[in-house]
Amino acid sequence: MYEEDEVLTIREVAKYLKMNERSIYKLAHQGLIPTVKIASQWRFRKDLIDAWLESQMAAAAANSLFDRNSEEVFIHSLLKPEGINTNLAGEKKDEVLKELADMMVRTHSIKEGDRFLREVVNREKLCTTAIQKGVAVPHPRRNGNQFVKSPGLVYGCSKKGVEFDSLDGEPTHLFFMLCAPQDFLHLKIMAKINKLLSDADVREELRATMSAREVINIMEREEGVSKEPQELVSLSESG
Repeated sequence: MYEEDEVLTIREVAKYLKMNERSIYKLAHQGLIPTVKIASQWRFRKDLIDAWLESQMAAAAANSLFDRNSEEVFIHSLLKPEGINTNLAGEKKDEVLKELADMMVRTHSIKEGDRFLREVVNREKLCTTAIQKGVAVPHPRRNGNQFVKSPGLVYGCSKKGVEFDSLDGEPTHLFFMLCAPQDFLHLKIMAKINKLLSDADVREELRATMSAREVINIMEREEGVSKEPQELVSLSESG
């Protein structure tokens, strides 16, 4: 098995992702997969490929939300008024991450706040969590179960926008910081955020509001249901 920091060739990446080499070459040529060209040869870092694969899985899951017969994930149930900041003060990426992490620690009783923030920053260094269209979902790369027993989510909005290394080059305004104890929950929540925020009207409405309660109301309206938070807690504990 490949090491986390190993540099891979196109052939090795194709084998690792179970894809043909031509497809990997096409992705690299179009700039759709993290890579660098050295002496006319494409090279890939495995840790960056893992981060890219995670984002691709979440985007794909947004269409199917995995098993349609399984229990749903509700963003409005995960958000708490004290875990919402509609006017972030940070103007730089690291400042916004610190603001959101502090809010996550307070809202979800995370004891090791410094380590949590380091995990979030380390994940961001691998590959940006900005999913384009002004939205980002920063999160720790691993060990979510060491920080939370049930999914934690906080929300922040930057009215001016922050340079967050988004693939489309645009400023990021809407931030959902996520920490989930299990991979399947992590991906389901990311997929749901991706789906809800794909609507430009919803994004504009979130950017305009100054009320934490209104943020929750918008999510509840878009999800079309009213569920209690403990439903998702029981889902996480049953996995």
